[in-house]
Amino acid sequence: AAKVGEGEVEPESLRCPMPQCATPLGVADVHAVTWGRGRDDLWERYGKIADQREIEALVLGGQARRCPGPTCNYIFIWQPGDRRDFACPNCDGSFCLACDAADGCV
Repeated sequence: AAKVGEGEVEPESLRCPMPQCATPLGVADVHAVTWGRGRDDLWERYGKIADQREIEALVLGGQARRCPGPTCNYIFIWQPGDRRDFACPNCDGSFCLACDAADGCV
């Protein structure tokens, strides 16, 4: 519980608490010991953190991008060869994804 509370959701961080075991806990294991057992909040936090880590991995791996808007954190799937003009559904900004030129320069 403490590890999830601290944002540690990787299997190498979450292990069986029994000293003689220490087997890594997967998604199904975390669900089984939290959901419906009075720790639904922990399961929801685990899911949000795990999802955010996956999204960050997509951004770092080049399979997704963040909106170039200065106050926007919208993330979308984009790959080289896709359209370069981008109208963000979150902040309503228009951008060129080749150079990040904003509003009116696209």
